[in-house]
Amino acid sequence: MAQRILALEMGADRVRAAVADRSWNSFHLAGVYEKLRAQDETDLSGALSRLVAEAGQPDIVISALPSDRVAKRLLELPFKDARRLHQVVPFALEEHLPFPVDNGRSRFRASGRKAITPW
Repeated sequence: MAQRILALEMGADRVRAAVADRSWNSFHLAGVYEKLRAQDETDLSGALSRLVAEAGQPDIVISALPSDRVAKRLLELPFKDARRLHQVVPFALEEHLPFPVDNGRSRFRASGRKAITPW
């Protein structure tokens, strides 16, 4: 079954994208797109909507964020149980972030016995 993949890069005033079609034995670049934020728009949602309308509805979306919108920290926690990590990591990050935990998302992966790498 073929899949349509949309890879996004979001800047301050524009959205860039590449669209690829993937099947079990092929991968084809279907197109590249760029949409600017209109003067009357406060965010990129309008540009993103126009881009998806032109490129077509994707099955998979991959995005890249500017480094100023990502915070990465290395935490050492005394346990590795996944359920406890999901409960604790956002609050353990709170003192390290320049914004409230409620305004962001946290993702992490265990990178050793005690080290947890948020990403």
